[in-house]
Amino acid sequence: RGILLDLRWLGNPENAALAARGAGIVKSRQADPLRDAPQLIRSWASIWELADFSDTVQCEWSSRLTRSLGVAYPQRLLVRLNTALQQRRLRPLFDEVLCHEVAHVAVYQLHGPRARSHGPEWRALLQLAGYQPRRTYFI
Repeated sequence: RGILLDLRWLGNPENAALAARGAGIVKSRQADPLRDAPQLIRSWASIWELADFSDTVQCEWSSRLTRSLGVAYPQRLLVRLNTALQQRRLRPLFDEVLCHEVAHVAVYQLHGPRARSHGPEWRALLQLAGYQPRRTYFI
């Protein structure tokens, strides 16, 4: 259910280790992109006509994600994001990855566990939010 990192960069064991340790993370004096998550989720929930959805979804960083940018746990209403997304240069991608993963949770809420991971319901939500539905991101 996560977004696959199709990157040669992570294919290098040294780089993968750096990503796992959170190398290149935004300095503490810079804003954490997750602070914007509730507002973003509220805007998508409004577009998707999901009342109170934004108050139920939890988002957190995970340094254990090394091959994906994010993963959703719809039953737990949880989204985990790769710490690499804290890099300033990846900020535009953060919003899209967050939307990608939150859409998985929304599909589960709207259509139940039988909906396909990247099926038509999920694609429709991404398009409504203004993103092209895709599973692989190049950074």
